[in-house]
Amino acid sequence: MNRKGIIFALVCGIVAAGCQQGYKKTAGGLEYKIIESHNGPKPKEGEFIKMHMRVTADTNVMNDTYASGRPAVMPFKASHERFDIMEVLAQLSAGDSAVFQVSADSVLPEMQRPPFIKKGDMLKVGLKIIAIETQAQMQEDAKREQEEAEQNREKQKGIDDKLIQDYIAKHNLKATKKESGVYVVVKEPGTGAEIKNGHTVSLDYVGKDMEGKVFDTNTDTTKGQPAEPFEFTIGATPMTPGFVDGVLGLKKNASATLLIPSGLGYGAQGAPPRIQPNQILVFDINIRDVKGTPKEEPAGAK
Repeated sequence: MNRKGIIFALVCGIVAAGCQQGYKKTAGGLEYKIIESHNGPKPKEGEFIKMHMRVTADTNVMNDTYASGRPAVMPFKASHERFDIMEVLAQLSAGDSAVFQVSADSVLPEMQRPPFIKKGDMLKVGLKIIAIETQAQMQEDAKREQEEAEQNREKQKGIDDKLIQDYIAKHNLKATKKESGVYVVVKEPGTGAEIKNGHTVSLDYVGKDMEGKVFDTNTDTTKGQPAEPFEFTIGATPMTPGFVDGVLGLKKNASATLLIPSGLGYGAQGAPPRIQPNQILVFDINIRDVKGTPKEEPAGAK
């Protein structure tokens, strides 16, 4: 069972054994304790519960929406034979909080248990209700969040471009800005045809932040293994769009630095812990080989 499966099992109310002081039990045996109650409107069938939750095993945090900033959303069903948690959620209103606990031994067979969960551990889920909304309200929220995200992306574009220009000036680089917003510093022009959509490219790369801290590379030989080139096909292999756009137009044996705005990298979410939210990516690359036949672009394509 993967981590998402573990969390699903927890919040769906797998039966626990024994009840510690202060905890109540659902009809199915799930232990819970209501921490805070405001006696507001309770959820109705078909409504959605938006909540923050933290899942822990002993001192290990398995999932934490507080840290991610993205609350969980669960449709409320007044009754469900497997969803003991609904019996508790039916008692809660916006602003309320509760804690659930379950024995790891009763949830997961030993063979499926992650190494950080030991025999006898109690798994706990703490949650706080942010809002109870109808489907129409959820759709309105989604629309508003999408608009805000787009505004933030546009704002971040300007911030990133200024930071990249400052970086270029500081390091005295000669860079070309592409239409997408990616800056390319060509150190060695290379030879042959330009890389286009459909080409298979083999290259070496070092990815780092603007302070020079490396977050990824295929050239690390500290383990005694020779560096293997990274190979991908333009337009077929899933890649960050800024990296692909930076490679397009280069040639075999070219050497370049790509300066990629966060919106064309990992965006506002980042890829913690290696890549932080809104982090500009700096890639030093060397094109080893270019193979294949480029795809013809449709008429009118730029």
